[in-house]
Amino acid sequence: MKEIGIVKKNLQDKARVEIKRHAACGSCGACQLGSKRLAMEIIADNPLQAREGDTVMLDVEFANAFKATLIGYGLPFVMFMLGIYIGYLLNVSQEWNNELIPFFTGIAMIVIAYVGIHFLDKRKMIHLNHHAKITQIISETEAQPLTLLEN
Repeated sequence: MKEIGIVKKNLQDKARVEIKRHAACGSCGACQLGSKRLAMEIIADNPLQAREGDTVMLDVEFANAFKATLIGYGLPFVMFMLGIYIGYLLNVSQEWNNELIPFFTGIAMIVIAYVGIHFLDKRKMIHLNHHAKITQIISETEAQPLTLLEN
């Protein structure tokens, strides 16, 4: 996945790069679970020796984006389905409304999933390593049309 960012700090053969979150990214926040910031910083390989303040093109490994999607959307979906199943099992012998109990247990399991993701993120137990590499140093005139397209 290609991203555009600004080098914030040089770290020998790596660089700390700030990347703005795309509008298409939405607000799932999987790249920084729950973060309210519109930008994130990642450490990228710097074979071109980009300097602080340079606008650069990055190639970010797709596997991490897929892992973030699975954590942000897949896990809650699986928990929802599990909650529906548990609600169905609890409601087999009862005279209650057969559709509402599984639905609400599914919703409860989604809440548990997001609370668990938030808890694990706060304890630094979820590791989404964004392996990135700087592939091109972009001049300011080249970067302006690209940033306009993102907005």
